[in-house]
Amino acid sequence: YPPMLVRKYLAAVFIARTLEINGVTGAAMFANSWIYVAVPARDELGNKSYELSLHHELSSLLFYGGEFPTVRWHLVNEPEFQYLDNQVDIIKAAALSNRKDPEQAETWHAAGFVSDYGMASMENDVNTFAELMMGDPDKLLLLCNEYPKIAQKKNILIQFYTKLAPEMSTYFNRVGLAANSDRESAPLNSASN
Repeated sequence: YPPMLVRKYLAAVFIARTLEINGVTGAAMFANSWIYVAVPARDELGNKSYELSLHHELSSLLFYGGEFPTVRWHLVNEPEFQYLDNQVDIIKAAALSNRKDPEQAETWHAAGFVSDYGMASMENDVNTFAELMMGDPDKLLLLCNEYPKIAQKKNILIQFYTKLAPEMSTYFNRVGLAANSDRESAPLNSASN
């Protein structure tokens, strides 16, 4: 991330052994401009899980601080789809998702979600895209090639990040995430927010 972007949105990262949010154990959370990450004694993903947690939580800080284009993002979802609106329900739903690729993955990928975790709230949806965009771009590219709605959301998020820090376009070009086809175009018939 460009230093200017980090300085503007992130003041500190705190490491804890465990985190509990409304009675649910979590891997990470943010508050104000701080990120809290749980670092358990053992983690099957090792350092990768901490990296993904940082991308995830930083995307929340950017989402709330940077005028995210919510209308454009909503337009990619099916018209009947609704995110949860109660914070406790969102936390519980997010905790219940296994964040793996279960048998139903193809269904939610086709609907424009990289993870069932993202179906709980728009913020969580953006978080899961940011994790892949910054931490596993090859996986995101594979999903974009197969699922047009995922490609559209990826483009919206890239446009958002490069609006906040234009120099991020260098990273997106280097890892091959820059939009490269009409299939990947984001909805244009909408307001910026």
